Amino acid sequence: MVEKSNWSQTNEDLGQAAKKIKSKINQEDLTDDLKESLKITIKSTTALLENILVSIDSTINDEEIKQETKDLFSSINSELKTAVRNFHDKVQDLNFNEVKLEEE
Repeated sequence: MVEKSNWSQTNEDLGQAAKKIKSKINQEDLTDDLKESLKITIKSTTALLENILVSIDSTINDEEIKQETKDLFSSINSELKTAVRNFHDKVQDLNFNEVKLEEE
């Protein structure tokens, strides 16, 4: 009877471990999907800004307006890069803190 109880407990423990592993894998898959989506969004935004700059060059004839518009888009591009870097740093901090908590 004790052996049956031990097997039952072992089976239950294995089931819980399997659930935790599956949950962790699902979280990692979701994280990977989000990272990939963010990379694609950043690349698309970069390409869009580059296309806008090319369009500005080819369509605006007034040099002063052209330069002001280019400066504006360069500023926007710079702010986006800074925001992405800050976001990346925060995510890295979160990942580090999560790993640290799991170790404790």
